[in-house]
Amino acid sequence: FGTLYLTYSFYRKISRQHGDILFCPWGNILNSCYTRMPKVSTIHDLQLRKGRPIIEMFLRKIIDDRVVKTSNKIITISNFSKNEILSYYPNIEYKLKMLGNSVENVQITNIKQKAKKQSNYILYVGRICERKNIITLVRAYAKIYNNIDLKLFIVGKRNEYWN
Repeated sequence: FGTLYLTYSFYRKISRQHGDILFCPWGNILNSCYTRMPKVSTIHDLQLRKGRPIIEMFLRKIIDDRVVKTSNKIITISNFSKNEILSYYPNIEYKLKMLGNSVENVQITNIKQKAKKQSNYILYVGRICERKNIITLVRAYAKIYNNIDLKLFIVGKRNEYWN
């Protein structure tokens, strides 16, 4: 019930605001409410709608449907995600825009310094978690490592999953 209470509290607080625009950088239940303000939402991907228990996928579909319906504009992070979203919601192309994720210049500089000795390399940048399947990337790289002249760079925040 905590999530429902949080959603209700968020909606009440937002409905009292008189801003120009509401930006929701997440595609969860909090973002599924109607607002008086124009709303721009980010949908990173639709991975939570796949390979989960049926009830979870059903609930995720309801949330995604409401986010799409209640958003004036939708931002996504890649052309792959854009095409995936359009495969579920073909009639929203007019309000769906791919902007990509941003990376701080400091991070780019650090990557360039580490990779400058290598002209070609494989680069993964993103969240490090089980769902991103990085272990499979590392295993695949280990199988071809001796046959290619490429280094593998994995960039992401260390956490309990990846240490």
